[in-house]
Amino acid sequence: MKRNRSHIIIAMLMLAAISAGLLPGCSTSSDSGTVGVNQSGTSSDLNAATIETKYQFATLHSIDHPVISALQSKGVQVSRISEDPEARYEALIVDGYQMTAADLSASETIKNYLKSGRGLLILNATGDHKQSLVKYIGMAYGTHDTKGYFVIPVPRSDGMEFAIYEQPSEVTFDPSGFNGSSSRNIDTDAHEAWQALAHQKVDTVTGPNQLAQNIINQLEDNKARRADLKSRDSVPQGLKSCTWRVPNDTQYWSLESAWISGYPSPIWVYPAPKPAEGYQNGSFGHTTQIVLYLDNRPTNQGNNYQWLAVDFQGWNEDQKPGPNSEWVSKKSHEMPMNGKKHNVMDAKNYEYKGYGWALMKYCMSFVPTGSMAGIKNYQALPETENSSTSYTSGSSFTVGFTKAGVTSGSYTVNNTVTTTQEDWKVAVLTDLSKPSYGWEWQSNNPRWDKNDAEGMNDINLNSFQPNSSAVMTTDSVISDTRSFIFTYGATLLSERAYYSDGSPKHHMKYDITPNSRSCTVTIDFSKVLYPVAGSLTLSPTSLVGGTSGSGTITIDQNAPAGGTVVSLTSSNKNWATVPETVTIAEGTASVAFPITTYAVTTDSTATISATVNYVTVSDKLTVKVQ
Repeated sequence: MKRNRSHIIIAMLMLAAISAGLLPGCSTSSDSGTVGVNQSGTSSDLNAATIETKYQFATLHSIDHPVISALQSKGVQVSRISEDPEARYEALIVDGYQMTAADLSASETIKNYLKSGRGLLILNATGDHKQSLVKYIGMAYGTHDTKGYFVIPVPRSDGMEFAIYEQPSEVTFDPSGFNGSSSRNIDTDAHEAWQALAHQKVDTVTGPNQLAQNIINQLEDNKARRADLKSRDSVPQGLKSCTWRVPNDTQYWSLESAWISGYPSPIWVYPAPKPAEGYQNGSFGHTTQIVLYLDNRPTNQGNNYQWLAVDFQGWNEDQKPGPNSEWVSKKSHEMPMNGKKHNVMDAKNYEYKGYGWALMKYCMSFVPTGSMAGIKNYQALPETENSSTSYTSGSSFTVGFTKAGVTSGSYTVNNTVTTTQEDWKVAVLTDLSKPSYGWEWQSNNPRWDKNDAEGMNDINLNSFQPNSSAVMTTDSVISDTRSFIFTYGATLLSERAYYSDGSPKHHMKYDITPNSRSCTVTIDFSKVLYPVAGSLTLSPTSLVGGTSGSGTITIDQNAPAGGTVVSLTSSNKNWATVPETVTIAEGTASVAFPITTYAVTTDSTATISATVNYVTVSDKLTVKVQ
């Protein structure tokens, strides 16, 4: 590897790129600084008073972090606390550098925040921090470290749901993966300096801002859901389910242009002498939804007791040209460094055509690791390789359930979609008859395997949204955790160009394999084995005003460790009252509670209701005149 420029020149070029805002997500503003929270609990941002406060967050640690700065700029006030068992704030912030995974798992404050439907933001999170949350939310998204990891329960009229957000990151490219049809000279120092700059901007500006905006959007959505739960949820009451959504998991990429040098035997120099003036950038990512259902009918049909549905929607943003380049058509553009023609070493003029980076391959896989005993494949889409522009994906199945321990019902899940994708085809990488799934989308414009001799005057710069899905079932009720390796993202980026000097064209192609995102997803199958209200009986059902009675609430299974809390209400507290909550002891299925009545002038009726995990049962109590 030849090193043909000094570190000083590289540093000057990189600084010039920062000043000009030339990297993805860059701006010329000073928003890359960090703003923390001081010991007094007040914001250390001097401009905080000018920003309208929309949400109140608490933090257990004094910490300077770009995500806190981004949140504060969007109207979040952050207060320093030591503990908060009542979960008074919208979200709690902890620092992974100052709190171990074991301490996080044992924290009553964190437990109460998640149980109360509040958010938890872990800054500088490790894989161990994520795994420690399995006991609370039933899933861990990855064992890799991340600068920001946010989890929050999503309001539901039935079942459980959690949203998980990670701070976006930058793809790392290894220049040793470069190959081409002509001789090449790679300047490793310049490439590494450029990559370091791209990482720094995503880590301190673009990533924190996007994570903060995702958090704000989810809080707004939760607020809207609480106001109108019934119309938002289609899942019937009594069906036990748990949903985990990972929205907008994003990775950015940035690559410099190459440069032709020498005639008649050209050498491709990478990166070009002025990398800040010639590059492309883009991003890709996914939104993934994982849902676990329980079929708890006494007579199970088909021996499908638990259903695990994974729906994946990837996306690729349009590739963007750097400065000093121009679009030629929808799918190609010219990137001359100094106008449409430029000089090479021997002063010969060359004209570039169709020059740029293109995303050529994109993958998604969901593969079990460790024991898959008792788990079997039910459905996977798309089923076969499809070279046309249209294919079907999405979950489709029917799950049965016992409603409130008495009657049986069924619910049909139908998330199937037909995707029309210009210039792409999908290949199936695994045996879909097994619970192991993998797909790869390949560019047809130009074809990902097109050889140099055919010419490369088109670059596939258009965006696309690959979709796939998998459904697994269990042949018995599983109550332990299982792990899967989830991989997504670009697996091939290619730079393609040709130039002409009036003689036959010279072609150039570099194929680069980036490190697509791969993480371990841990799922707790016991998350759908929670109890719900089964029946409520009053004894007696008629009382003279001023006397007392009792009620008994029964759940559909024994209470787990720690017991089960039951919420009680009376439709008219002037006639009859009940405690706000009672607890069913661990290992038991019922508990009695007192009912107090008051004198009435005419015979009256009050409805006594008990709610356990969103399922409500009721009975009527008559209060008579003395």
